[in-house]
Amino acid sequence: MRVPLLVNRGMASKIAQTTRKAFEIFSVESVTKDKLQELVQLTAQLTARDINLNLEQVRRERVTRAPVSYMEIFVNKALTVCVFVLWDDTKMPMHNHPDMHGILKVLHGTVRVQSYTEAQLNNNSGERNVVPENCKKASWLWNRDRTLGGDGKEEYVLAKKHEAIFLNAGENEAPAILYPIDGNIHEIQAVDGPAAFLDILAPSYEARFSY
Repeated sequence: MRVPLLVNRGMASKIAQTTRKAFEIFSVESVTKDKLQELVQLTAQLTARDINLNLEQVRRERVTRAPVSYMEIFVNKALTVCVFVLWDDTKMPMHNHPDMHGILKVLHGTVRVQSYTEAQLNNNSGERNVVPENCKKASWLWNRDRTLGGDGKEEYVLAKKHEAIFLNAGENEAPAILYPIDGNIHEIQAVDGPAAFLDILAPSYEARFSY
């Protein structure tokens, strides 16, 4: 469910500074580790106050009982800055953002992030990541088609499972980093109640679907 979000103008400097830094970094073709770390440090300082996020107000204004609420802060072709609210221990299903960077900063509650890195299989068929039939019951396989609502043809992706991490709200609490390949497949779950997190994704999906 999409709901409006009004940034607290009296405290807008942190989110504005973070968005400007993200735009500066992701507007160029090559993203350096040093520049990315600068953005991570800025993002770590953000709290719910900086974007005027009041979860009780959002709950009251929900139009539907959808398990996830989405609030847009900034979107252009270089990046998307938004907030997701996961209600009542909701799990965001396993998904990926191919060839994209992402930074996830918790603003309320706690989330568990389980990530995977897609493996490469050697095969002679010319097809990408064809998984042998006898491997398809393994827990570290992602059925991409079932998650993304594809055409019904099952496509399993072999992936390396990473150790799950727990992220908490609070100033200077570290965010999670999503890389274009490493850890790009992931699922996010609210722990012990609702949770909200800021999401910075680059490039924006707007750029991918612009012609």
